[in-house]
Amino acid sequence: MKRKIRTIKKAFSKTPKQLLALGVQRISFSAGKDLSFAYPPSIILEPTNACNLRCISCKKNSAGTQETGFMKVDDLKGLLNQAGKYLSSILFNGFGEPLLHPQFCEFLSLFHTRVPWVKVVFFTNGLLFTDKIIDSAIHNKVHEIIISIDSATAETYRKIRKNDFSILLRNIRMLNEAKKRHKTVLPLVKASFTIMEENRHEIEAFLKLLRSLDIEPGLIEAVNTKWGYGGRVPVPADLDKAYKACRVLFPDIDLGPVFSFVRKPYGPVCPLPFVPYVAWNGDLKVCCYMPLAADYPLGNVFESSFRQVWLNKKSRHVRSELLKKRFLPFCSDCMRAHKPLRTIRAYP
Repeated sequence: MKRKIRTIKKAFSKTPKQLLALGVQRISFSAGKDLSFAYPPSIILEPTNACNLRCISCKKNSAGTQETGFMKVDDLKGLLNQAGKYLSSILFNGFGEPLLHPQFCEFLSLFHTRVPWVKVVFFTNGLLFTDKIIDSAIHNKVHEIIISIDSATAETYRKIRKNDFSILLRNIRMLNEAKKRHKTVLPLVKASFTIMEENRHEIEAFLKLLRSLDIEPGLIEAVNTKWGYGGRVPVPADLDKAYKACRVLFPDIDLGPVFSFVRKPYGPVCPLPFVPYVAWNGDLKVCCYMPLAADYPLGNVFESSFRQVWLNKKSRHVRSELLKKRFLPFCSDCMRAHKPLRTIRAYP
């Protein structure tokens, strides 16, 4: 009953254009047809593809040499003017560490003033938090921060992320203390864990660590060799173990988003190409997940209008093929198509 009430409240909190975008997308998925008047209700914006780490599991290791850059504030303003009124959520990160952007706080202020109805979420490795960034996230009502941890001990963290675990723990506590000072629930602070050979023995310890830090799991997934990882890919039993441990330690949270890469929230259709991924330079890319897909730009939303690129022949072809359950060449590289993981997709 409580979940139903929350769902009703969430629906009534949206603007008519947000509801229209959400409704049209659902119709598109149900009908199996890409609609020419559909605007996406969610978007991924990449402030930068620069990163301060070189983790052993990261797909940057397999992406080759790429130009590094930073999104411009004026470019983002133009994009929000075109598509912002339809958006319900913004994931503000991509192929890099968002806190490296020198105008990161200015971006958060821009979201809060231009599109205050949108839920802003960002992933981070958590090592670059400062009082200024934390205060900006709180003041500008960022909805959720997901910190990539992947470890339960300093030794494993150094193996995977090659950095100081104590700095990360200090920053998480600093973030929680700031929220208490401001007497606010937002931003929700969560943590992600990518299962690999180096940390598979720490799944339960990781979840217990989150309990001690007073944060929740945000995303749990298996590493993919296509990201550049050279170790053994976890077996389905590892994900099953993580799922069962989550149900015990976090019985009150919805585990659907936590295990989103093994569940299929819209049935057999992969939702990722239906969430526009805008790179720092304005390139609209098919998918945020696979390196090959990231190299398949559909157009540039800073050089043309967002609507022109989103509805051009190339973009619509990608979505139409997926809606017809015909995968694209790079889809075979995705962990969703990894055969040993197929049996995990049916979590309740």
